[in-house]
Amino acid sequence: MLGGTREEYPQRYEAASPAAWVDQDWPPHFLFHGTWDQLVPIEQAKDFHHRLSDAGVHSELYRMRLRGHITSFLFSGAAVNQATVFLERHGAPERTTDTD
Repeated sequence: MLGGTREEYPQRYEAASPAAWVDQDWPPHFLFHGTWDQLVPIEQAKDFHHRLSDAGVHSELYRMRLRGHITSFLFSGAAVNQATVFLERHGAPERTTDTD
């Protein structure tokens, strides 16, 4: 998608990364990642988490033990529960039941 490899176009890859655009005005972030993910290494989530924290943005990284890339989503119940707690703590907008 970026026209070549990371080695060929490091600037493109850096600019395409959300981590490159982290700003202190960003809202809190909840991240979850499988510790056995072989497609997207957990180091990427750790790096993003640290960049957010370094910018003063509250960030939580929930590590899903013994989960790979797909199984993190298929069996995400614990992460969803933690994300719900995170949203409640950080003032997620209340859901309305209006059907108007």
